[in-house]
Amino acid sequence: MIRQRTRIFTFFLYLGDLGATVLAFLCAYWFRGIFPQESYAKLFPFSRYLNLLLIVFPIWSFFFYLTGLYRLWRGQGIWKEAWGIFKALFFSFLLLGFTIFALKYHFVSRIFILSFSLFNFFLVIAARGFVRKAILFFNRKIERFRAILIIGTEERAVSIVQSIERHKDLGLRVLGFLSTRDLGFPQKLSGFSVLGLAKDLPHILEREVVDEVIFAVSQEELKRMEDLFLLCEERGITARLAINFFPHVIAKTHLEELDGLPLLTFTTTPKNELLLLLRRVFDFIGSFVLILILSPVFLLIPLLIRLDSPGPAIYRQIRCGLNGRKFIFYKFRSMVQGADARLGELSAFNLMSGP
Repeated sequence: MIRQRTRIFTFFLYLGDLGATVLAFLCAYWFRGIFPQESYAKLFPFSRYLNLLLIVFPIWSFFFYLTGLYRLWRGQGIWKEAWGIFKALFFSFLLLGFTIFALKYHFVSRIFILSFSLFNFFLVIAARGFVRKAILFFNRKIERFRAILIIGTEERAVSIVQSIERHKDLGLRVLGFLSTRDLGFPQKLSGFSVLGLAKDLPHILEREVVDEVIFAVSQEELKRMEDLFLLCEERGITARLAINFFPHVIAKTHLEELDGLPLLTFTTTPKNELLLLLRRVFDFIGSFVLILILSPVFLLIPLLIRLDSPGPAIYRQIRCGLNGRKFIFYKFRSMVQGADARLGELSAFNLMSGP
């Protein structure tokens, strides 16, 4: 449900960004028209500028997505989001400038581009604020909040409540906590009541409207709560498990499925296959272009190496790649032939120790 709601809100956020960009485009055209034609170049009809607007849409969409402006809203604050918008617009206008030059759109003035960028920056920030306020108003108006009950009273349970409070635009509302300790639990946490013990869940479900139950418990406590998971399943209530008890520092987590078997995945490497493919394509194209441009130099370097010292001009070695994959590495030889076999003789001259 969180993922689906995030996608819906992200869609409206995207529409707001495009709407703000179109409005900025119109404002920039109007602002350019204010300048007197006696001192500045003639302003072309708006129909000529429409072709430029069609180019803007895919460029803006690509860089806004690439800079992470459509990830889950993490309550990161207006300044951090404004910095992300600035980066996305900077690269967007940079590419737009190259496109205007390549297509020879000489009618597009620098005043238009500058005013478009300024209007765009402030209007996108305003549009995003409006979208969030509108979503919150819509949720309150028709009471589309989902009631959340949290089992656990430790630090991980409190952090979940804080995250929910930061994401009110997702339409989530905390009912309270259930303690896993029979004695000594607090009456309130982060402003929400502790409604009882975990074993009281069946009675609470009878008298309260509960849409989701989040289990924020330790691994040991989790083993004793199988009946509560099954109870949620029987009642049609969404059950979630906070998995922050697994040790990891920088790895990101996501859930995948293999033939119906859920797999909790921890990874420190990018998992967006589309972006990785684009990166691979750019690597190949860039390498091919540079090889063509530098081919005269590449033909000259082997001759200079052979004149400087005997032996082959190309050095070949087996090296270690991704996750231990071996590949053959080629480079122009920069040391004497057989230098790698003399490491033992030279180790005494090392300034540093270790691997």
